[in-house]
Amino acid sequence: QQQQQQHASGMVRINGLLSPRGDRAEAVAAAQALVSAGHTCIKVKVARRPSSPEDDGHTLAAIRAALGPHITLRADANRGWTLVEAVRFAHTFHAGCGGAGFGLEYVEEPVQHCAELPQFYALTGMPYAVDESLDDGSWSLPPMPTPSPAATGS
Repeated sequence: QQQQQQHASGMVRINGLLSPRGDRAEAVAAAQALVSAGHTCIKVKVARRPSSPEDDGHTLAAIRAALGPHITLRADANRGWTLVEAVRFAHTFHAGCGGAGFGLEYVEEPVQHCAELPQFYALTGMPYAVDESLDDGSWSLPPMPTPSPAATGS
C-alpha cells in the first residue's frame, strides 16, 4: 500500500489518523498498525472528552516511545482546550518523553482562541499549526510590512 504521493517538489507524507478513546495500550497498538501499513506520519486526535490533557499527553508519549523517533507524530486538538489545559498537555507530553524534546512536529489548534497561540508557544515552546481557523475568520495573519523604496529599487 503506497502511503506517499509523488509531488513536484518530492514526496508528500500522508497522515495515518488515530482517534484514541481512553485505552493507552490500544492507542499504541493502533499507531503501530498504521506504521506497519506504511504510514510514516501519524496524526493523533486529542482534547476529546472525557480524556484530560494529562491523559492525552501520556498517551502521545507512549505512542512516541513505541514508534521511535523516525515516525513523524502530530496532534490535533481542534480548539478543544483552554490555554491552561493546552499548557498542561504540552508539559505532560514533554515530561513523558523524558524531557528530550517534544517529539511532535506540531499540535494543531491547541487552544480555543487563536489570539492565545503565541502565548501557548511562549509558555511551552511546542510548535503549533492552524487549520479550520483560517477558513472561519477566527485567525488572522499579522499584516505584511510594506517594503521600503530602497528595498524594492524604486
